[in-house]
Amino acid sequence: MKKIMMVWALLFTAVFVNAEVNREELFMRIANQYGGQQEVSGEYEINMLMMGATMKIPVRFWKKHDRMRMDMEISGPGMPQPMESVMVIDSEKMIQYQKALNTVIKVDMSGMSSDIKNKMSRQQSFFMPDANTVENFRQIMDQLEVEEKTKDGKNFYLITVRDIDKMGNFTSMYGGQGTQQFFKKSLLWLNQSTLFPEKMEFYGEGNTPGMWIDFLEIKTDTIDSSVFNLNIPSDAKVMDMTEAMKSMMGKVEEAAK
Repeated sequence: MKKIMMVWALLFTAVFVNAEVNREELFMRIANQYGGQQEVSGEYEINMLMMGATMKIPVRFWKKHDRMRMDMEISGPGMPQPMESVMVIDSEKMIQYQKALNTVIKVDMSGMSSDIKNKMSRQQSFFMPDANTVENFRQIMDQLEVEEKTKDGKNFYLITVRDIDKMGNFTSMYGGQGTQQFFKKSLLWLNQSTLFPEKMEFYGEGNTPGMWIDFLEIKTDTIDSSVFNLNIPSDAKVMDMTEAMKSMMGKVEEAAK
């Protein structure tokens, strides 16, 4: 009997030792994995529960150095047809073309502060954590839960933030811009082999996520620069939103203080 109890004790200890994750080592691996990635493309889908139905926003993206392109298609209850939108952003400008409205929204980025540029860049490319993101993980390490999980036959690192409200503006660095107003907890699923994200979930008071992001494909192949050329009709209406963007980002900064 004593031998059986000893075997169970050893097995129990082994399970929990294997389940522990060295956070500093993991974040260092993430930093090394993403540090040299200058070109990345892929697809993800944003899902939001609205009035008992799910609004889906498929996104196709390309990122090459400081340039980013996102093709989005918004569909939901009551919408006669999906709204297609294409956006290109770099250090000098942001251009968004809304096909259904035949409207171009332009923002002059050259006059923005470096802090605002960095924040906007992180918000658009949250799927590729940079050195700043990893450093922010380290700063709030004691408020994160990091576990090893198996889901659908694959092994993941599950990073849980249980109180988003205490994270300040941190959540905007990995896809949670504005989520503090609606959600309390977030889960980030990282594939153990690739360290790429496969799912992000945002929860309110219940056990069902109110918003989740499924990462369908992430590639690190070379991207042709022609991807960032937009074919905008000559009769499209143009709206300059530079001042409005400055004002909005200023309010975000004030709210984060």
